[in-house]
Amino acid sequence: MKTAALLLTLCSLPLAAQSARIHTSVIPTPLPADNLAIYRDFLSGYNNGSGAVLNVANTTEAFLNADPVSDGQKSCLSDAHITQLYSAVVHKFSADAFPADKVKLVDPDAHRGSDPEDAIRKGQSIEDAVRAGFAAGLFTFSEIVFDSTRTHAAFQYSFLCGRLCGNGGTVLYDKLPDDHGKVRWQISKKICGSWIS
Repeated sequence: MKTAALLLTLCSLPLAAQSARIHTSVIPTPLPADNLAIYRDFLSGYNNGSGAVLNVANTTEAFLNADPVSDGQKSCLSDAHITQLYSAVVHKFSADAFPADKVKLVDPDAHRGSDPEDAIRKGQSIEDAVRAGFAAGLFTFSEIVFDSTRTHAAFQYSFLCGRLCGNGGTVLYDKLPDDHGKVRWQISKKICGSWIS
């Protein structure tokens, strides 16, 4: 029933998700180690709801906080001392960026999802349609923006599985010592903004 409730939630997608992706040149250099560590940590705790391997776009997208005053992220990013609100640089993930049993890297321009709304109209049960939609959904990372000391970071993500099926948001990370005294990137307790459809 949780998946059915998610499908029936009638929240509209943010404008960034509704508009066409910003097309930029892919930087041929490998991702910096900090960026990859943050992406890996986030995916280790992310669940697309299907139990299937997660389809992840093989390139990042630009970080774009086009209207920080109205969307409430200005204060959130400012509190983390992140002043860079835009990054047009994008990277391509290497084939070994993520565990193959958890993540499948896909070309976002060629990937085709399975919209639960279409499947339900064709007579498929809500549960089966939503499960299939989640399994065929596309997860996308933005580039990561950092504060001047590179101890605070932010990125945007989206998981789209249909017209009324998806989630995303802006996530903050902090570089802090863990329980063993080793410094590593950890997700912030501060919530910077999220959406669900």
